[in-house]
Amino acid sequence: MAQRSSPDPDIVAVYIEPSPGVSDEQLQNAMKAAKVTDVSSLVPGMFSARMPASNIEALKSVADVEVMQRKLPR
Repeated sequence: MAQRSSPDPDIVAVYIEPSPGVSDEQLQNAMKAAKVTDVSSLVPGMFSARMPASNIEALKSVADVEVMQRKLPR
């Protein structure tokens, strides 16, 4: 049976909202460069995704990026 690797602590869940005037192509290229994965459209112009925390600043040149708060067990 294959072992599951533990989750990468550098990977965070984020909300991404493209900045005004940023084309879909610019956003796609920036997200690819920032290693954004698991992208889901929440509403037009707002996405949820996962990405390395160390790449957030690079993506902020084309979008507002907000880290989702982790829920703590009760």
